[in-house]
Amino acid sequence: MKITSPGFATVCTFLGKTFVSFADSDVLEFSRESLCQLGHGLKTTATLPRALMELHQMTERNIAAEEFLI
Repeated sequence: MKITSPGFATVCTFLGKTFVSFADSDVLEFSRESLCQLGHGLKTTATLPRALMELHQMTERNIAAEEFLI
């Protein structure tokens, strides 16, 4: 998961920036609004894996700390 998560985030960020760039440059097969929404959505989605990994690691540390105290 540590290997694939950054790769997923990188791909989503790249796709997002690409679609937004297409829209900004009027390279359109779809409407400008659709490309912008898709691009911004992909860029936002790219933050999810990293945030989930951080949350997972925090939870593991908390569980380990609680088990140590018991």
